[in-house]
Amino acid sequence: MARAPVGASDVGTKVDLRKTGIAALDDAPWGTHISLFYETTEDLLDILIPYFRTGLENNEFCMWVTSEPLSAEHAKESLKSVVENLEDYVEKRQIEILDCSQWYTKSGTFQSDEVLKGWIDKENQALKRGFSGLRLTGNTSWVQKGDWAKFTDYEATVDKTISDHRMLALCAYSLERCGAREIIAAIRYHELVLLRGEDRWQSLGGGARIRAREMLREGNARLLKAQRVARMGFSDWDLVTNEVFWSGEVFNLYGIDPQKVSPTLDLTMRMVHPDDREYVQRSLDAVVEGGAPYDIDHRILRSDGEVLWVHAQGELARDSEGKPTTLLGTVVDIYARKNAEDQLQRYRASLEGMVRDRMI
Repeated sequence: MARAPVGASDVGTKVDLRKTGIAALDDAPWGTHISLFYETTEDLLDILIPYFRTGLENNEFCMWVTSEPLSAEHAKESLKSVVENLEDYVEKRQIEILDCSQWYTKSGTFQSDEVLKGWIDKENQALKRGFSGLRLTGNTSWVQKGDWAKFTDYEATVDKTISDHRMLALCAYSLERCGAREIIAAIRYHELVLLRGEDRWQSLGGGARIRAREMLREGNARLLKAQRVARMGFSDWDLVTNEVFWSGEVFNLYGIDPQKVSPTLDLTMRMVHPDDREYVQRSLDAVVEGGAPYDIDHRILRSDGEVLWVHAQGELARDSEGKPTTLLGTVVDIYARKNAEDQLQRYRASLEGMVRDRMI
């Protein structure tokens, strides 16, 4: 793992590795930021029960902030079934289990600065009371669609801040509720990614935020199903080697057989409709050269000649010196949306024409 020792008391000493309690993960230093992709309540409990049991056994202050599909009461009862003396830990104030409304939105709305300050205050209180540090988790299912941009900014700030604190943070993301934007943000702003395969939990670490391709190449059934249903594919452009990766759904959208063709940047641009290529190229240049957002609609010309509208979105990753290294992106089929918009425009034009005729 790339993170260095954290916390003032660690300076000049050996890295203080903490047992995670999660079989798919090794011991981790303070300051580790983990994302968990889950599908069911059982998935959540399978990770969080041993995660918190280990924290309690190792003199850490634990905070479990719950949201659908897991209530605070359900979480407590589930932990109690494994940790028989849980009430002793509760009595000595070593663990708090709260509903998201008691933490993330306790002021009525989500205030990222207030939440982050709250974590730091809890850490300081824990250290003063003799605990080794703070082990926490939060579930993102409470986040409404309109709040995702603010929450993503919050996760980015947490990722930058946590390395200076004696914290282990695990953020849970429901695959059912996550779209392309949320998946990219989770990968980008967390040091480790946990994902359940067919028979075991798997982890991506040491730069997981720019290695989504590994998750896709492993053929995880849940992610592949989500891509097919959403008509959404992932792409990865290595700006250093110029290597390009497409997930299977990108090949499907383009109408290309992945057994016969390997993706390249040139092929990607050739799949763009000729009338949109200049616009797409300008947008890509603005991202790579100036860090501008990549969030555009454009047409593609499939190999069978069909024209398809897609929404393309990307996140730029940089190395430790700030140089861009990877553009991780998604492409989503929006033909149905564009067709509906065109029909609505024609309907409006027809109504406006009728009104003008009557006025004349």
